[in-house]
Amino acid sequence: MQKALLTTEYFQTHQEREKAFAALVDGLLPSRLDGPECFWRDFNHLIQRPGQLRPSVTFIPSDPRQCLAFNCARQVLWAAGLADAHPGSATARTIDRVAALFGLQAVLDQPIRSLSGGEAAKTALAKAWIASSSGRPLVMASPSGWMSPSNTELLEKVIDHYLGRRIPVSILAMEGEGVPDHLDVNPGFGVGDPSPILELECHQLEIGLSPKINTLSGDNVFCKVMDTRIQLASPCLITGDNGQGKSLLAKAICGAVSFKGRLHTASRGRSGPGRLIFQDVVTQALMRGASRILQSGNPRLQKDSASIYKQMQVAWQEHAARSTPPARADRLLRIKLALAAVRLASVPTVLILDEPDWGLSRRAAEAFVLAVINQAHRLKVPVVLISHKPWWSPLAKSRIKLFKQAESGQTGCKFTINLILESDRT
Repeated sequence: MQKALLTTEYFQTHQEREKAFAALVDGLLPSRLDGPECFWRDFNHLIQRPGQLRPSVTFIPSDPRQCLAFNCARQVLWAAGLADAHPGSATARTIDRVAALFGLQAVLDQPIRSLSGGEAAKTALAKAWIASSSGRPLVMASPSGWMSPSNTELLEKVIDHYLGRRIPVSILAMEGEGVPDHLDVNPGFGVGDPSPILELECHQLEIGLSPKINTLSGDNVFCKVMDTRIQLASPCLITGDNGQGKSLLAKAICGAVSFKGRLHTASRGRSGPGRLIFQDVVTQALMRGASRILQSGNPRLQKDSASIYKQMQVAWQEHAARSTPPARADRLLRIKLALAAVRLASVPTVLILDEPDWGLSRRAAEAFVLAVINQAHRLKVPVVLISHKPWWSPLAKSRIKLFKQAESGQTGCKFTINLILESDRT
């Protein structure tokens, strides 16, 4: 009987899944993918029905931060208990117990914006756990994309908790996203050797955290990165559990966060910051479509961006056509290709793709990553992939695993990011 309460539906494109998800959650999440006109239309529909804004389901979208409406995890969990008005759902003891269950004790009072993707997902799952007292069905979009494999037991725990109470659970996923097998591709994938080499050096590196964690007090809060000097063959795969600093290090490499000390990246005899494509490209795109993205940035590079985009489109179509059935493109895929084209047009020292499969089916993600890597290698630009998925291992010619170590002896230092060079296939 419990299995009958759990349903999973798979989609080929992000747009199809988001449309189905919006229908299940009473349209409470305006579309951010279809441009500002669509977003404000959906938003206006919402504010015109203020008495109907309480959802008939508990939900976690593909970006879990979208269901975390308060400043910190503690407030999110309190609100979940108070909204359900169930005895025992909104007490300090309950909040502490659920926080411990999901490993949130250390981040309960941090601003939501400062949490890693995995920590935000854990907060959303903890919120859903408390909200189960309402008896409302649970709807989740692409939950396997939120967490590293070692944390999937938390997702299973929430599902079992709902099913144990005989509450329906619906999962909307992208085709193939939960498949753990490696991609069946040739590691060379036709780009030839030698692969571009990225030189990475960190010395006494401290990445600032205070603007995100402790803005009001102004304390100098930071994390350290272990001293390292390595050469990485492209493509390089960075792995590690949730919250270990993968995206934080990537942002430092690309100059998107402040830091002290030495952080040196170089390739092709050139040095300087790299370029980054976020996991949540919908936010990064600022509601722009592919054509608007290609018209942004340095006017001198717009022609190059358009040319690179067309070449990657052709490459994507060739790779996608080989799958059975062939993968389909949608607006999200075109946005990702446009963001990659704009970044490659500047010929950076490195292009970093953070969770590149986000929002894509397995077949579409494979074709996207191969198309980007091929084009980047033609320009002699190294590529770094950050991913929880085991799919990309056959592609990687070098691999780094990150893990963080808590620091208590040094004032202001929250943790140290350690890097382990796992393999080098050069």
